[in-house]
Amino acid sequence: MAIKLKPLHEQVLFISGATSGIGLATVHRAVEQGAKVFMVARNEDELQKIQDEMRHKGYDTAFAVVDVAEIDQIQSAADKCIATFGRIDTFVNNAGISIYSKLMDTSIEEAKRLFDTNFWGVVNGCKVAVSLMKDSGGVIMNIGSVLSNVALPIQGLYSASKHAVKGYTDALRRELMAEKIPIQVTLIMPSAIDTPYPEHAASHIGEPMHTPPVYAADVVAQAILKCAMKPTRELGVGSSSFLFPIMDRFFPRIQDFVMSKGYMENNQRKNGSSDRPSKDPGNLFTPPHVEGETDGRYEGHVMQSSLLTEAAERKSWLKVSAVAGGLGFLFLRKFRSLRS
Repeated sequence: MAIKLKPLHEQVLFISGATSGIGLATVHRAVEQGAKVFMVARNEDELQKIQDEMRHKGYDTAFAVVDVAEIDQIQSAADKCIATFGRIDTFVNNAGISIYSKLMDTSIEEAKRLFDTNFWGVVNGCKVAVSLMKDSGGVIMNIGSVLSNVALPIQGLYSASKHAVKGYTDALRRELMAEKIPIQVTLIMPSAIDTPYPEHAASHIGEPMHTPPVYAADVVAQAILKCAMKPTRELGVGSSSFLFPIMDRFFPRIQDFVMSKGYMENNQRKNGSSDRPSKDPGNLFTPPHVEGETDGRYEGHVMQSSLLTEAAERKSWLKVSAVAGGLGFLFLRKFRSLRS
């Protein structure tokens, strides 16, 4: 079944988690390329501020306040989008939250809330999107993570939720294909991205930080919008999204060792003083106090492009394999240095 997608300037995009990070970067890129965008998030003040900015620049946007854990709120927002713009062409399930904490230190309440947003929020979005798009067609875009394929210590529950998103996305794609419903279901799997994700996340380890390599949010936004125009099954963004699954598949014991040594608490926490309490709930239960930023506070080098992602977009698998192999070699060198 061939799925034909519209050029971006003819599309209406529905984007959750639109007030910061990847979601906001995607909003900016989409409107600049002529798309109409319907934004949803929990923070009404920030949504209104972004809306005012977009309208001032002449862009066509609208918004609704939504907690994606509540399917009725997503349904109401999607209905408003259709009433405003006439349709939805690409439905981006991007909203997400995280916890930096050892599994045994994380409460069941925190774990359930994370899954309510990261997993059930995607399920809710997909159910609404399929019901509205099954005749007209389009794209459902679920934002997973490099951790959809790999489990990272200290972010174990986030990893589990993104594994669940991948499983649900793959099953949904196959069911829609079987029923010949013209909706492309795409999974985007970003590596570490310089967004306010660490600052907004709940944390039991003080002030968390990304581990390199780290990429700009705009790199993911570009990937999302390319997949909105070209049917794509799944796409990794950044080198880790290609390298880590290879290591897990072919060198799992080495991966276990490296992860247990290189990605534990001390390597995901900023050095120096921090004002964060020992158990900070972050944005788990309420929206962040400050939003409206695409970039985070990562202090190292932020990559502005990804060779592997660009090669994968062009189906240049030889290039992807060659570069991933080179990265694998460097990974093994790191393993040897850790053991010595």
